[in-house]
Amino acid sequence: MAVVGLVLLGAAFFIFKSPPAPYKLEAYNFNNQQANLQKFEKDIRSVGGERAYNRLADAVANLSADDQHEYGHLFGDALYKVEGLKGITVCDTRFSYGCFHQILSDAMITYGPSAVTMLDQKCKAVLQDAYLSCQHGLGHGIMVSIGLNKEGYDEAHLKEALADCTKLPDDHPLGGCDGGVYMEYNLRTVANVELDQNNIRPMDKGDSYSPCDHLELNQQSTCYFWMPQWWALAGALRYAANQNLSDDQLYQSTGSLCQQVPKESSRTCYEGIGYAAISTAKLNPQRTLSLCSQASSDALSRLYCRSFAASMLKSVTRNSSTALAMCKGLTGNAETFCKAYANEQGNFFTSLPDPVI
Repeated sequence: MAVVGLVLLGAAFFIFKSPPAPYKLEAYNFNNQQANLQKFEKDIRSVGGERAYNRLADAVANLSADDQHEYGHLFGDALYKVEGLKGITVCDTRFSYGCFHQILSDAMITYGPSAVTMLDQKCKAVLQDAYLSCQHGLGHGIMVSIGLNKEGYDEAHLKEALADCTKLPDDHPLGGCDGGVYMEYNLRTVANVELDQNNIRPMDKGDSYSPCDHLELNQQSTCYFWMPQWWALAGALRYAANQNLSDDQLYQSTGSLCQQVPKESSRTCYEGIGYAAISTAKLNPQRTLSLCSQASSDALSRLYCRSFAASMLKSVTRNSSTALAMCKGLTGNAETFCKAYANEQGNFFTSLPDPVI
């Protein structure tokens, strides 16, 4: 930073320094991950964690929610390297909680699974009513602390991590600790930051439903919710087919897979499509509706998809009209159900009763 002036006042010299220049970031590129990590570390040391975090917000303001989340993770890694666990007080709800998720994961690697309760309490003190994201982040961290390696995780790691999640008080499986475990198992979000790589779990030949079909029945519903994110959004189906499937084709195939899951998990699977679709559609409700339509011709399955997408659009954009656009054209009980999700009466915490349509 350049020194721009000196003022003599009594016996004291005051040195005025120009603030670091603002910067902009491009769409997330794993090839630039180390360079950006070093940029963030330098910025944190220069201006402190809180100012660096706000500078990051300006730098990614025009990027997609997914790119912002990835940068939130990377910044959280830099923040933990510079400030340690105390850096958690810098993080907030921006970047879809990516900063929290990464710091908690880094701390789990440092302290081990025995620190789950301590880390949960520290995060809750910051997030308070939004504590669910603490536990989602801890799910990522538990998975990483148990099975981090370049080859990915195996099902033994997964089952051990799910068992550790049961130690958390007030956990909610769908969006909480279990959800973080499944997301890390499939997408390797934190592992990719830690190992400086860009890999997702490959699809097992002949078993598109693994690991869900190998789990206890009471664990399968949550597991199937997180599968469309892997099948479609992350492109596991595209890689398995070894061809450049369009988004429409991906969601058609994903809907076909959800059609074959056990009846008890069908609803959450289609809700998981809605969760994934808003990212593929870059938060565009009309495009999200189209992807839900591609996923199924069944009215109830489509309703689950578009209703959960409505809830997520409200959560991410804080814009009621954007969320309610997901309910356009519906009538009667279907409209009431969708609008309840658009108003966040139904969400990760609360699953509303099945509508009669």
